[in-house]
Parts: sequence; C-alpha cells; structure tokens
Amino acid sequence: VNVFGLVKMIQAVLPTMRQQHSGRIINMSSMAGKISNILLGSWYVGSKFAVEGISDSLRQELKPFGIDVAVIEPGAIQSEWKDGAMDRMIDASGNGPYATLARRSADFFAMSYKFASAPRVVARAV
Repeated sequence: VNVFGLVKMIQAVLPTMRQQHSGRIINMSSMAGKISNILLGSWYVGSKFAVEGISDSLRQELKPFGIDVAVIEPGAIQSEWKDGAMDRMIDASGNGPYATLARRSADFFAMSYKFASAPRVVARAV
C-alpha cells in the first residue's frame, strides 16, 4: 500500500494534471523514510524510503508540467492501529529470534503514541 497504491494513484491523475498544466501531488511518508529505525521494521522503513525517492524524483520530473509534489511526514497519529498491530507482532514473534525486538518496538510505539497528533492536525496540513 505504501508504494504501489501511491504509484497507481499518481498514474491515474497525471494525464489530467499534465493536460491542465497544473496540480499538486501530496504523498504521506514518515521520518522513517529519511532515517532508518530498526524498531519500525525493515519493510516499513524501506517502503517509506521508496515514497521519499519517488516523490523527490517526480518533483523534478513534473516541474516543467507545472505539477508540484509534496511529502508530509506527520509522525505518530492517534488511531486504533497501534494496539492491534503491536499485539499481532508480539504474538507472531512469540519466543522466536525477533521476540525481544518486537517487545522493544511495542514499548517504542506506546511511548510515541503518548505524543501522537490528532488526525485533524494532519488533515489541516494537507
């Protein structure tokens, strides 16, 4: 979803934006796309690096067409995602080789979500 959904959406809107010679593409990313953090997981971090790279390249590619590309890196957002995701990660890790990392990740998310922004804050930025 982080990469392929973004690319499909951009491919869908680009012909119209190029034709009207204007537009703005806003991609949601994460600071994890600039600074890797093992507690966020390699797949998540990798997907966010991809979003950042695609966005940076598209910004240059589309500028001659009057199309701007922006990236928002909102940090933690209040949602119900964390609880279910962390529980599933700890359950899946069990006592295996990633158990300690899973617990550290859960602790990290619990701490960071204490400072999470309300969704309306991000919506206003968009």
